[in-house]
Amino acid sequence: MIQKLGVDNKYFYLYADCKPVKGFKNSAIYDLMKGEIHIFPTSYYELLTSFRKYTIKQLEESLRKQDSENLKKFLKFLIDNDLGTFVDDITLFPEIDASWDHPSPITNAIVDVGEKEYNINMVLQQLDELRVTNIQFRFFKITSFKELRNKLSNVKNTDIKSVEVISPWHSSLTPSNVDKLIDSNYRVTDVYLYGAPENKVHILKIAKLISRGRIIYSKEQINSCESCGLINKKSFCTPSISNFNELLSYNGCLNRKISVDVNGYIKNCPSMKTSYGHVSSASLVDVLKESNFKKYWSIKKDDIEVCKDCEFRYVCTDCRVYIQDEKNLFSKPAKCNYDPYTTEWKI
Repeated sequence: MIQKLGVDNKYFYLYADCKPVKGFKNSAIYDLMKGEIHIFPTSYYELLTSFRKYTIKQLEESLRKQDSENLKKFLKFLIDNDLGTFVDDITLFPEIDASWDHPSPITNAIVDVGEKEYNINMVLQQLDELRVTNIQFRFFKITSFKELRNKLSNVKNTDIKSVEVISPWHSSLTPSNVDKLIDSNYRVTDVYLYGAPENKVHILKIAKLISRGRIIYSKEQINSCESCGLINKKSFCTPSISNFNELLSYNGCLNRKISVDVNGYIKNCPSMKTSYGHVSSASLVDVLKESNFKKYWSIKKDDIEVCKDCEFRYVCTDCRVYIQDEKNLFSKPAKCNYDPYTTEWKI
């Protein structure tokens, strides 16, 4: 194959937005632009680090016959999946800067709503002051279309960019009504309705190929914030370049996050035991000044036991609440059933 292509004196260039991730038994290449994950045996991983140093001919000459055959197989795998190409001068193709930052002190928030009332409008104002870009509203009580619309109405008066809604199904939350909710508040993107009679998804579109939101009906039952932290293939989400860079240095779930639980207490995550005061007497802005509030932000996947050997570590979020060993801050998430040492999912 190599001779036919006439690439002996060329370098193989792995596209800059295709990120290799080394695992224990399997490794992966995340195609961040296409949103795809390509798995391969870790025995091939070292070749990826050699492509920027040596031409194909130099690599072939340095390898034994069997390894040379593996090189050809691996190059075919990369080309077939459109993960790179051959180039004359590899220095003309620098790697993407892996640093990450954001102008907002808090980028995302979870606001839980239950039976106990607290001032949600005040919370929204304070989140806006923190320049939060994304909010997830989670309702743990039966909420009608009218109630949902009223709760979300003041989002319009903020600079919050996107709102995801998770709420129990109610007969008034028909596709038509939820469509109106999204249509009247363009910040609302996905509306997830659990406990529905059937599983179905409605894609709401601006144009034929442009989505403006989704309504997801699910039979799944969610009783409280304790339903959070589950890690499986369905929860995987290939990150953008910015998200990938963030995960290299920060925690995928808790970095720059603030939350309000169903009782109105301010936390890193609603599932956590530690709170930093009630919204009626404490300001979200002032909570950021608490010395322990940011303690989880920099716990990245490469620090966590088992996760650091997993090829999927940058496509799943991380949970520091439900962990296998509560005494070990770097313990594997308890609700993850994948074993990177055997590459098997436990049921």
